[in-house]
Amino acid sequence: MDSLALQAGNLLLKNANNAPAIELTLGGMRITFDCDTPFCLTGALVEAELDGTPVFSYYRYTANARQTLTIKRIVLGNYAYLCVAGGFLVPQVLGSASTALKAQFGGFQGRMLKAGDNIATGRRDSRLSLMSIEPIDFTSRIRATASSEYEAFTADSRERFWQQGWQLQNNSNRMGYRFAEKALELTASLEMLSYAARVVRCKCRRTASRLC
Repeated sequence: MDSLALQAGNLLLKNANNAPAIELTLGGMRITFDCDTPFCLTGALVEAELDGTPVFSYYRYTANARQTLTIKRIVLGNYAYLCVAGGFLVPQVLGSASTALKAQFGGFQGRMLKAGDNIATGRRDSRLSLMSIEPIDFTSRIRATASSEYEAFTADSRERFWQQGWQLQNNSNRMGYRFAEKALELTASLEMLSYAARVVRCKCRRTASRLC
């Protein structure tokens, strides 16, 4: 969902830009390393610890064998990424390691990660250099433009669209974002199975855990 954050993490670890990482959506996780492993967290800013020692986003760390990384919560943003040296070893489908949850393929067995999963990592580059990079700037504002269907919504719905806050749900995906707020109302039925929308501009971050 956040390709720049994924690339930033892989840059810190001298991985290929698209090396598979774990994507967290609006939540946390706990992972224990079986061997010494350089890693970093990027994307949304998180509250995390490595055996009780604070871990910060956009810094490279090395976990020793049997150490546990605990990502407690998302502090700012929506999608966070756990990148490891060498990337996670998962099968690629159509040239991608992304998980398609609805179709149940890609990533790790085509599903969300769960307790007890064991994921191998790839060959790493021993010549690591960068220790940290500047985090990507966050903004919570999205630009929107009224379309030809704008007048089909009630006056109250049009007002709420611009004035109320919108909370992203964790079942959002690459096909669309789902929001937890009260649905906007139409003046008359105009429902469609699928409807295209054009993103004008967005710098925001948008965690469930899956391979990406």
